[in-house]
Amino acid sequence: MIYLDYPSAAEDESAGLWDSQNQTGTWVLSEGGKRANVTAWGGIASVLGVGGRSSGKRYFEIELISVSHFGTLVRHDFGLTRFAAVPNGTSGAEQGGGYRRGGAIFIELTNVGTVSQAFAGDVIGVAANLDTGALWFALNGVWTQGDPGAGTSPEGYTVAGHTYRPFASADSPVTTDVRLRALNDDLVYPPPAGFSSWATP
Repeated sequence: MIYLDYPSAAEDESAGLWDSQNQTGTWVLSEGGKRANVTAWGGIASVLGVGGRSSGKRYFEIELISVSHFGTLVRHDFGLTRFAAVPNGTSGAEQGGGYRRGGAIFIELTNVGTVSQAFAGDVIGVAANLDTGALWFALNGVWTQGDPGAGTSPEGYTVAGHTYRPFASADSPVTTDVRLRALNDDLVYPPPAGFSSWATP
């Protein structure tokens, strides 16, 4: 644990886990379900988090333990999605928003901005105001634009009024190993002002 300022007793611990029953491809879960690894898949392999959320200001992180390095448009995406199950061959960012490892933010199928590439060891932060659909992304604690605590300059908007889950999508050929950090005790960086951990009920 790296960040300890918030109590975690009231959190739903299952919301900090990847879902072994909600994936395409073959993701192998470890660390009690907080870590997911996929090594081979034809097309796009995706895994969802257990905990769905539909309201409030929420924050979680996805740590890239290892990721294959491909170009900007290859669909290695990490973020949140309203897919109840991500269809075969689809990135979760097509119904939500994701930080593309190669250096772009995609929201609702649209490339909304160029950002720094993400590499093994990096931590992608996701702040979502689910009441408005506003999304912000951070790389290693630095927001790609705006300030979610102040509500300024989100990367874009997804559709409010739906249930969203964390996701990781990995384009083929893949080697992708990610850790979900959705409980306060697991976060590397503090939630923005006014935001709660994803695992907060």
